[in-house]
Amino acid sequence: MKVHLVLGAGGMKTLGYAGALAALADRGVDHASISACSAGTFFGACLAAAVTPQKLLDTALSADLRRYVGEPVGGGLLGWLGRGMWRWPRARFKEAGMVELFRELAGGDPAFEDLALPFATIGVDLVSSRLLVYSKVSTPKMKVSEAVRIATAVPFLYPPHTTPERVVVDGALASQCPVWLATQYPGDLPIIAIVPRRSLIHPRQLGLGAFLGSLVELGGASRDLYLLQQMQRTVLVEIDAGDVAYDEFDLSTERRGMLIAAGRLAVEQCRSQLAACASAGAVAEAVPVVAGHPPGYDALAESGASEVMARANSRLSSEVRDRVFISYARDDRSWVDSFQVTLKGSLRNKPVLVWDDSQIRSGAAWRQEIERQLKTAKVALLLVTSHFLASDFIKDVELKAILDAARRDGLVVVWVLVRQCDWQASELEAFNCANDTRRPLNSLNQADLDEAMLSIARQVRLALS
Repeated sequence: MKVHLVLGAGGMKTLGYAGALAALADRGVDHASISACSAGTFFGACLAAAVTPQKLLDTALSADLRRYVGEPVGGGLLGWLGRGMWRWPRARFKEAGMVELFRELAGGDPAFEDLALPFATIGVDLVSSRLLVYSKVSTPKMKVSEAVRIATAVPFLYPPHTTPERVVVDGALASQCPVWLATQYPGDLPIIAIVPRRSLIHPRQLGLGAFLGSLVELGGASRDLYLLQQMQRTVLVEIDAGDVAYDEFDLSTERRGMLIAAGRLAVEQCRSQLAACASAGAVAEAVPVVAGHPPGYDALAESGASEVMARANSRLSSEVRDRVFISYARDDRSWVDSFQVTLKGSLRNKPVLVWDDSQIRSGAAWRQEIERQLKTAKVALLLVTSHFLASDFIKDVELKAILDAARRDGLVVVWVLVRQCDWQASELEAFNCANDTRRPLNSLNQADLDEAMLSIARQVRLALS
């Protein structure tokens, strides 16, 4: 099975990635592309440079990671607090030592164009507030080790990458798990995103440093979390890193082993989702290659980020479930119009499209358009009557797709009994009706009907939250 792999941030917590990657390899998972940020960049760069998951696992267990912390600025922690913290570049170490470890494992210092797999990582420019994407597409001649150094430039730990025009730091400040990077590639392959699980600790229990760190993580994680939850082809693998700190470079062999075991367990817990991805049987398309850029890696990276975000936003608009799909029989069209009005008022403050087949453009392939709209629906509103149950198209196409998406992708089914019919003999019996089945909508007086439709609209709004 081929997938796009995304590796999120987490510092030393990402040692669990070694276990997860080994477990994926054991399951025959192959990578069509790798995207990463922050500490995930090290693992992603190694994989793209043909370092095996087993070698990464052995290294995570046996390497003296203190060797790769980096050279201190001087005077130890107290010296840094007394001098380095107040002076530019406000970093404890001169450079991330993981750059050296990458070169050792890769057996050299490859450029992006030398990598076996398409690989991308990010930084963020503090001067312009722009994301920069370093990849085989945007910066083919750039050394991957330099991108690893930039991607792991954690503020107050390692110095930023500076030029006269830029100050570039760890891109996790803007995106903790850049799943949007994976959407740039053609085709609809599954996306596996690996992240450390966030600890559920009340902010008032945190010290000042940890509280500030949680605020930084929130800024980089909130949009990513929304995309991970909404994109139906994404499998989120969350590794329980316990109380391991991002800068805990002196982890014992036992604690490293626990992280690796947690990584394997996280993959095992997602086995049903992985199996569903495998059965989908999507086929990879060729990855685009862009040539002829002017020199200057940071400028190329900024241009690359713009191109990636443009492609990603275009693809995300067709992948994220954020719509209401109305399924109905043609004889019940007047009820669709009534619900469109009610839902418009109830969802006025939400950027949600309520779709029905009357919105298909003239000349469009209507069946394909219906299937496309179902793929982006978060809620399916079913207007059930005898005509609805008697429709072969609804039974064989729409309802089948809706129920499959409900079981597999979390599509919320809201069905409404518009006219009394034998709904108990249908598959809808497994779902709760949104209104009282003893009083279908067509039996209500106007006041009760208005109240019932408003209640249904509220259920739809709640499902979209």
